[in-house]
Amino acid sequence: MERFPGEVRRIATVFLSLQKARASADYALDARFYKSAVLGRIDSAELTVRRFGLSPAGTRRAFAAHLPFGRRP
Repeated sequence: MERFPGEVRRIATVFLSLQKARASADYALDARFYKSAVLGRIDSAELTVRRFGLSPAGTRRAFAAHLPFGRRP
């Protein structure tokens, strides 16, 4: 993952963060979500996707190919 530019790596970080928040929303009965925080996450996701779209096509393709086979934590 380190070989990708920062904006490409950021999409993975943002996606994982959003995935964890969704799991909390689905399964953590005591989780609280505030509208301002949710809207902030949405803005962050939209900005990250826009920046990713500005990356060179070859970089985006390489990242997409890396996802299913990359190292997992």
